[in-house]
Amino acid sequence: MYTKQRLPLLWVTLLITLLVGCKKTVDPAVVTPSLSLVGNWKITAVTFTPGWVQYTNATPITDYVAHLKGKGETCLTDITVSFTSAGVYSTNAGSTASCSYAADSQIILNYLFSEGSTFSETDTQATLYSKNKASSIPVTKSGTSQLLTIQFQSDEDLSSNKIKTTYSVTMVRQ
Repeated sequence: MYTKQRLPLLWVTLLITLLVGCKKTVDPAVVTPSLSLVGNWKITAVTFTPGWVQYTNATPITDYVAHLKGKGETCLTDITVSFTSAGVYSTNAGSTASCSYAADSQIILNYLFSEGSTFSETDTQATLYSKNKASSIPVTKSGTSQLLTIQFQSDEDLSSNKIKTTYSVTMVRQ
């Protein structure tokens, strides 16, 4: 009789142990790695979607670096873009020989990487500011700490045509 009275207590204890012991653990949150712009970068690609039609009835240009290389311009891939922890960025285009005659490269340099520019960033976003913060370009960052793409949309293409265009600039860390 003594054993029969303890049996329900044993079952209750076992049930409580199972319920507490089988508690589901919370999975750790997925952490997005920080993709900082800070450092020195070489441009490897500049692409447009849709392609940029530079001249009337021209074939759309989607890969601007390849287009420039076809014209003998290597300025964009020769320069280094430097982002500092103080939030300032610049290029060495002024001292890069291939940039002195690169009029088409200057379009991108003046648009994105003009001298006196500043930036702010979070893990996956950044804002590029022109000199004196007169204008800004919000960008999305993706990639790794060694190969990074910044992407943004504009309501105009490089010729100021009212064509919504996605710009992507891919850079490799130096």
